[in-house]
Amino acid sequence: VDVVYENSPAFFANLSRGDMIIEINGENILNGESYNSVSSKLSANDSVEIKYIRNGKEEKAVFKIF
Repeated sequence: VDVVYENSPAFFANLSRGDMIIEINGENILNGESYNSVSSKLSANDSVEIKYIRNGKEEKAVFKIF
């Protein structure tokens, strides 16, 4: 994660700059290309579950796209 804008889905999911997203809705995120592929399938009102690494620890967040 490079930037988290106030009042964005990432903001409400409590993501921070430097977090590394490793999974979105069960799909592994290996690089920017796989992130773009998975995120391009998401639409407004979709529920999203992500796994990410923060400070060496795996975390999970669930939020809705708006």
